[in-house]
Amino acid sequence: MPQPRWTTVAALALALVVVVASTGCSGSSSGGASGTTAPTPTSTSKPDCTGRGVPRGAATSAAKPLVEHLAFGGVQREYQVALPKAYDGSHAAPLILQFHGFSSSRQAIDADTRLSRDGAAAGFAVVTPDALGDPMQWNMFGAAGQADDFGFVAALVKQLRSDLCIDADRVFAAGHSNGSAFTGFLPCHVHDTFAGIAMVSATIPPICATDEQPSIWATAGTKDPQVPAKGGTVSGSTTGIPPAEDSIAAYRKAYACDPKPERSEPVAGASVETATGCRDHEQVVYVEIAGGTHPWPGGLAAAAEQADSKAGKTYDATAAILAFFAKA
Repeated sequence: MPQPRWTTVAALALALVVVVASTGCSGSSSGGASGTTAPTPTSTSKPDCTGRGVPRGAATSAAKPLVEHLAFGGVQREYQVALPKAYDGSHAAPLILQFHGFSSSRQAIDADTRLSRDGAAAGFAVVTPDALGDPMQWNMFGAAGQADDFGFVAALVKQLRSDLCIDADRVFAAGHSNGSAFTGFLPCHVHDTFAGIAMVSATIPPICATDEQPSIWATAGTKDPQVPAKGGTVSGSTTGIPPAEDSIAAYRKAYACDPKPERSEPVAGASVETATGCRDHEQVVYVEIAGGTHPWPGGLAAAAEQADSKAGKTYDATAAILAFFAKA
């Protein structure tokens, strides 16, 4: 599987984000995450799902996600859908959008994270789209001449709400590397959509308007050579980035959380900081993986990465994210 990495465009975008963030935006929330099975999420909205409920008449499952297409920007964009086994189209399901990293694909990240399989088992509809380009990457900065990926995601969510019985109050996003940074930008561009986001191996500081404050989950490895957790220079560029923990502290401040988060260590070497007392009951969780490198913690790539630490190989980021979303 190709190892995702950061791009110069992504680095430039993050540099500008840092400048904006330094003007005073911040935020955070509660909610923990370990390697345990995620609780089954409960729907909070009851849309009228009459006449729909399965994607264009085709059955789908976590074992064999359905591949679908959406025409956007003159291009047929591809995505896959996995639904809970008990899904019958009459009860609203929470939705997770999963975004792969640079030079990766929907198939690669799904095999790595098991998010379709485990998410559907936990009661979520999980949708994993492909980016465009060669190599494929998400255009988080809206660069001219590249795909309008923010517009694509907005259109995709609209299509999914038409095709499926989706809980509009419980739409989430999770991404890795380039997909993680893209996920961090999403709430600022696809408004009034996301209740929570999870960023793996790239943490974007808070830059959205104050009415766009989704719950935040993020993780970083202390030995990540591509996107340094403690701040520094992004691999393949001269761009400096802030420490991930500083970005998380900014979320805690913006969300008016208690200044001292609760700390736990569900797996040796995985330090979890959970913010409490946040203004609107948001959650903010930061997981630092001692000796962790760039792969998704607990995924197939981490297991195969010789340089990754035991914590990076054993901390189950997928289970933690599902547990986080179930409580968001």
